[in-house]
Amino acid sequence: MPPRQSAPLLIVVCTLLGLGGMSALAVTLLLFVPPLHMFLQLRGTYRLGLFSSLWRTVMLLAIAGTAFLLFVVFILVMSIR
Repeated sequence: MPPRQSAPLLIVVCTLLGLGGMSALAVTLLLFVPPLHMFLQLRGTYRLGLFSSLWRTVMLLAIAGTAFLLFVVFILVMSIR
């Protein structure tokens, strides 16, 4: 079974909501759905408890955010040259 393509679907739904004048809902979905999905995936896949899933989700978000910021800094530095 191929993996689900949920991230592009979320982007499409949020884009359509934004074009439809519901940009506040689109931003809310973009902020809360990915962490909730990560939490539920960790909890279900590895059969973790509530606390274990929660702290691993927080750490996963922190690491992903750090990687994203490093990528943005790299792009900015490369564009200066």
